[in-house]
Amino acid sequence: MSEPIQWQPISMLPLAAQMIEEVHQSTQKQRLNLEHAKRNPFLLDSHELARMERAYTNQLETLSLFQQQCERWLACNTNLDTETQLLETMERLLEMDKMTRDVLEKLKYFIGI
Repeated sequence: MSEPIQWQPISMLPLAAQMIEEVHQSTQKQRLNLEHAKRNPFLLDSHELARMERAYTNQLETLSLFQQQCERWLACNTNLDTETQLLETMERLLEMDKMTRDVLEKLKYFIGI
């Protein structure tokens, strides 16, 4: 049975935004690395591919939790600056969702070889 979600106070928004940005950059790099790896697909072994597939599948689940957290914060009475930061963070999460799904699609190419 999974543990209950521990929702965070709005004061955690700057930390969440920073974490999201760091993961965004990492996912972007991984997507490019996989694109370049198509030239030498056998450099990635099955264990590495399985590890990446697990990691990015877990990342999708985590993105969903971050999205829910942002929606909860947005539902609170927030000032304009906080609302703007939340909307930007939520937009970044949508970009990350798309990139993460793209990484998982690219991994299918290597797994299928």
